[in-house]
Amino acid sequence: MKSRFEEQDLLNDKGLDEMQKAYAYKLAFKCFKALYWSNIAFTFIPLIFQGATNKSSFYAITSMLLFIVTNIIYLVFGAKASKVGAMNPTFAKNMAQPATIISYIIMFILYMTVAILKFNETGAGVIIYFGIYVAIMTATQIALGCIAKKNNKLLEEAEEEE
Repeated sequence: MKSRFEEQDLLNDKGLDEMQKAYAYKLAFKCFKALYWSNIAFTFIPLIFQGATNKSSFYAITSMLLFIVTNIIYLVFGAKASKVGAMNPTFAKNMAQPATIISYIIMFILYMTVAILKFNETGAGVIIYFGIYVAIMTATQIALGCIAKKNNKLLEEAEEEE
């Protein structure tokens, strides 16, 4: 049973014709992209602020939670899109390459090496939060690589059937 709020929500497509729905979905996709990238940018700001103050972990923890939620939503989008082969083909092809996945692992190792070498300058708190941030980012990209492989396999199977 739908609530009254849900029926009157801006994001509800009830009562729209096909052209209006297509436009609304295209606009929603653009807004989703803007929301994703602004969330990624804004999660980094509290992390930097925590590093500058080095007094409280509140900013860094808040940042990490927002970053985790943002990446989970991004992964859910990727997983659902890959189920029907609806990922961007260029993105899917690039992300599914073993070299791309390996490069993210190498990036993680390099970033963490630099962070550990700078430990005396920055302090343990910054290193821990930076490590978590980079680990989440790396895990998200590796998961997207696996999701992209599934997307590509589905598209290849569909081509073989034709």
